[in-house]
Amino acid sequence: AVATRLGPVHVASHQVCLSLFWLVTMWLDSGSVSAQLLLSKNINDTQKARSLTKYMAKFALTQGLAFSTIVGGLGRFLPSVFTSDPTVTGYIAQCLPHLALQQTIVSLCLVLEGLAIGGNQFRFTA
Repeated sequence: AVATRLGPVHVASHQVCLSLFWLVTMWLDSGSVSAQLLLSKNINDTQKARSLTKYMAKFALTQGLAFSTIVGGLGRFLPSVFTSDPTVTGYIAQCLPHLALQQTIVSLCLVLEGLAIGGNQFRFTA
């Protein structure tokens, strides 16, 4: 009901930005799956588990910053790929800096979640 009151331009730009968010999140989720698998294989070796945790946290930060840079860098060109409406492209361009900043946070959250699951620490995933 709220979306219909905002109008079709806002809804269209929101839908494009949400689709981009989910697309990039699926790419970032690969780090989570890797962390989960690797930690579950090395859970009994404390030294390897600590080393892996540090490595995966650095990996998540690097991956997140890389995707933030990519999304932010494409901000000038990306909106016109989805629509030719100048109002919609303007709103998409306004949302892209926020979307870019979120990628580092999302990457860290997904990898830390994967580490928690791989280490059987399910109480931290709720």
